[in-house]
Amino acid sequence: MASDERVLSERRKAKEDEFFARQSAKLKEKLKVQLEREQARKDLATAYPNLSAPLVDRFLELGMDVEAVAALGLLPLVMVAWADGDVTGKERAAIVSAAEQRGLGAGTKPHALLAGWLEQRPGPQVIESWQHFVTAACQGLSKEERAQLCTGVLRLAEDVARAAGGFMGFGAKVSTEEQAVLDRITRAFA
Repeated sequence: MASDERVLSERRKAKEDEFFARQSAKLKEKLKVQLEREQARKDLATAYPNLSAPLVDRFLELGMDVEAVAALGLLPLVMVAWADGDVTGKERAAIVSAAEQRGLGAGTKPHALLAGWLEQRPGPQVIESWQHFVTAACQGLSKEERAQLCTGVLRLAEDVARAAGGFMGFGAKVSTEEQAVLDRITRAFA
């Protein structure tokens, strides 16, 4: 009997140890996630000091880190490419070229994010995040500086719109749908 009690006691102790080991592992993982999120928050705040704390939190909720936010700068090009319902090869090439010229070449996280946006249209949350990003980026800029920033983005977006526009070189290079997106981009900088 004493032997049975000892075996039961050892089993109970083993089960308790196993339970506490699982709980400890869960707590460590939770702490790790919290520390990573705090580091990502600090990285975003350092890289983009004009972003408000709620906007930083929103980006983090969307799984966006510093590199992903860098890709947001090219989102208007993607928006224009999707304006007609699909992305053509020429539009894709224009966007990839613009990304590479900005150091977001193949193998980088922003490039992968852009590739995903070119395969599947970005959702409204991503576009809304871009609009908030533009608002934050324009904080403290003069009207002329905002206009310069807008002009630079529009120039790239118009290049994408013209990449597949017209038929055999004739007709409108920018469709009505693309122009509506270009107008939306312009309003974001106002």
